Amino acid sequence: MKWDICKYIYENNKLPHGEDEAIRNPIWGISYGFQPILTYMIGAVFMKIISIFTTHQFALVMAARLVSTISMTLVIYFTIKISQKFFKGIYKYLFIVFIAFQPITAFLASYINNDSTALLATTVIIYLWILGLESNWKNKHCVLLGIAIGFCTLTYYNAYGYILCSVILCLVSVISNKMKIKEILQKVLIVALMAFAVAGWWFIRNAIIYNGDFLGINAQNECGDKYASEEYSSIGTLKEPDMEKIFELTPDLIVISGRQADYYEELNKIAPTINLSLNNENYLESFEKNMNVLGKIFDKENEVKEELAKGGVGTGVCGPRVRTITACQGAAICPSGCIDTYTLAKELDARYFGRELPHKFKFGVTGCQNNCLKAEENDVGIKGATKVQWKEDACISCGVCVKVCRTGAITLEDNKIKVDESKCNYCGRCVKACPTDAWDAKSGYLVSFGGLFGNRIYKGEEILPVIESEEDLFRVTDAAIQFFDDNANPSERFRFTIERVGEDKFIEKMKEAYHG
Repeated sequence: MKWDICKYIYENNKLPHGEDEAIRNPIWGISYGFQPILTYMIGAVFMKIISIFTTHQFALVMAARLVSTISMTLVIYFTIKISQKFFKGIYKYLFIVFIAFQPITAFLASYINNDSTALLATTVIIYLWILGLESNWKNKHCVLLGIAIGFCTLTYYNAYGYILCSVILCLVSVISNKMKIKEILQKVLIVALMAFAVAGWWFIRNAIIYNGDFLGINAQNECGDKYASEEYSSIGTLKEPDMEKIFELTPDLIVISGRQADYYEELNKIAPTINLSLNNENYLESFEKNMNVLGKIFDKENEVKEELAKGGVGTGVCGPRVRTITACQGAAICPSGCIDTYTLAKELDARYFGRELPHKFKFGVTGCQNNCLKAEENDVGIKGATKVQWKEDACISCGVCVKVCRTGAITLEDNKIKVDESKCNYCGRCVKACPTDAWDAKSGYLVSFGGLFGNRIYKGEEILPVIESEEDLFRVTDAAIQFFDDNANPSERFRFTIERVGEDKFIEKMKEAYHG
């Protein structure tokens, strides 16, 4: 939504009305266009500058983000100036390091947001407080403070507390120095006039276009009520989801990101839950992977490919070859994950991606039995598995593993655990739940072959035991692809090749590969 405002100003050479469809959230009906807009104005200016050289969307987004990067750099600069005034010796440097190396500092510098410009404004205000107190508020410091307050006013409503603090601090300091009333009023007037000169236009504009609502807050609420979609329900906030409401909606799938990661287990009890957090170290790659995951789940791969291509993000290949490898977040993020799906997907990608075949060929990798990615509906599906073995000497017979086992594979008899391997689905929940580490666990892979989704859905079959090493896994996947390459007719999917050639022959080949 914030990018949309930068884009609107860049394309239209004017500020948006808060209700403009181009900047409104189509679900909640609100927009950031009612709020202080300086950050997005500067972003649009940077976009205009970069457009002299290129109009590629990625470059334009980076130009808009530059506002945040510059702002946080200046925050660190003024932090250094403040530290030099307040601290001596090693404490001066510790304070700078504490501010500069906060994770939030790097985070705010990396994306389009008005928090960064607000932080810059408030940091400058604090520095000017120091200078003003040192000089008994010389006129030049009053002018600068007024400009900083005006700048702050145009960044973020949450920063307005610093404006109130400025008023109180200035009044207290000039009164304590027994300054004459006329001189006090002069100082206050200078600050007020400079602040109004910088930011007054914004409130006048709002009052005109929002019928007297100079802050735009009431207009924003009315916009939300007017345009909010009736197709969607409120389920709480990003950090505090309403579990009861989500349960009432009986969803088929729940998609979350990092902010809801702590609620994964609770949400997963309601419906299969997939975590599509972004990896900030590989942002575009992570975004592409997540979009491909959603495209596969909802059978909209082609639409996803087209939309990503419009934004300059490559989506892999199409046609008769191995397609983009898709994977869920796996054990790196998901508590249910049994394997590192990201690393495995990268290795599969390096090994097979783009290989020419008689027809398209798809891999799906999912980290556990929750099977958010529907691995079995791919030509080759790989699911994470955990083989377990009970350690009697570490067991306290608490029965937690019995309760968490969804297949009834674990029983407790005479204070001893028994595992029915024929019922075990290798989910690893017993291992994760055990309070005394009374299980030996070994990660592995369950592989299915010949899955389909789309007009015809077919779940691939698991014809091999749990594969315990990557070496064995790749030997099996090599054999599967080679079988398809050797036997498939043009435009024939893997499932139909297996059926035509004979499942017995295919199983024989896979078992040969499995045993090496």
